Amino acid sequence: MNTNKTADGQEGYLLNLLNLLIDQFTYKRGKARFSARALKVLLIMLGGITTVLIGLREFGSFAPFGETLGVITLILSALATGLTAWDGFNNSSWKWAHYRDMLIRLYMIRDEVRFDVEAQSGMSDENCQAHFDRLQSLLTEDREKWQSVRASNITGRKP
Repeated sequence: MNTNKTADGQEGYLLNLLNLLIDQFTYKRGKARFSARALKVLLIMLGGITTVLIGLREFGSFAPFGETLGVITLILSALATGLTAWDGFNNSSWKWAHYRDMLIRLYMIRDEVRFDVEAQSGMSDENCQAHFDRLQSLLTEDREKWQSVRASNITGRKP
């Protein structure tokens, strides 16, 4: 079965739209995954460096630099606090999981459309409309989830 078969009319529009959305959500997922991972690694490194610097202040050869090390640890710990707050606001881990879920659902709709096109040598207008309505419903649900999460980030209340 040729899964890259081009369809005309409503079928073609629907498949092109699905492919466009899949590309967009793939990009967003990758960006969110990178942000989530990078932020976690950075926070772990900042915590480790801060802990080591606090410990070094007490050792003989580093004692003369105790005040400087104290200032550095204060700056690093403030930076870690700021990054943690940013993570709470930006919510990259939620975005990563959400975009992955959206991709799976978009793939499912696209696969059903392709199946219907292949199985029936074309798709009826009613069947095409049903797939389009399902896609619209999914996008509406996505927008509502996004608004709910964004509102909870701003107000501090759970969605």
